[in-house]
Amino acid sequence: MNFGYARVLPEEQGNGTVQQLVDVVGDDRFVFTDRRTKEYDRKNYFFLRNMLRAGDILYVDELGSLGGTLEEIADEWCSLTALQVDVAVLAPAVQLDSRRFRELGEMGRQMERQMLDLLRYAAELQHRKRSEQRTGVCTGGQSEKRFGRPPLKMDWELFHQTAQRWAAGEMSVEQACALTGTARSSWYKYTKELGYTRERKLSHSGLE
Repeated sequence: MNFGYARVLPEEQGNGTVQQLVDVVGDDRFVFTDRRTKEYDRKNYFFLRNMLRAGDILYVDELGSLGGTLEEIADEWCSLTALQVDVAVLAPAVQLDSRRFRELGEMGRQMERQMLDLLRYAAELQHRKRSEQRTGVCTGGQSEKRFGRPPLKMDWELFHQTAQRWAAGEMSVEQACALTGTARSSWYKYTKELGYTRERKLSHSGLE
């Protein structure tokens, strides 16, 4: 069976995202929503979660509907697919679908693992940055001063951490750019200025 889920504002009920889910699922009775709040209340999601069985497909409006943090999103994706429930994200910028990963065989499984690893890695960096801010450590500012770009808005702590993994061959340049929000040309420019050099290729991926 097909199911849909979204977190929406009150004025969005019956419009836009919800209607898109209804169109995909085919029956508005199987589309569930929770109100978008700071408390991240998902009572209806957990009700829906208990209904899901192997072979079902869960369509969500965006990746953030699966969890309140990046780590929770990765864990929920794993939990659903372990139950043989497929997950499809409708957001145009993402368009993730567990069925496509499965169809690609081992390559697809590797891509799925890399996606989940990136989510957990980004969550770890966010947690580390919040911890440093709580202890009064200012992150990123010194990096900006190092090469004189005060107007540039960049999370330099995240950039340095990602550049280290890219230089060690743990991720592709496409993954690094997606994680830091940088263009490919800017990525090479900044890594060169900061002294990061690629050591080896990603294993089995063929990506630079």
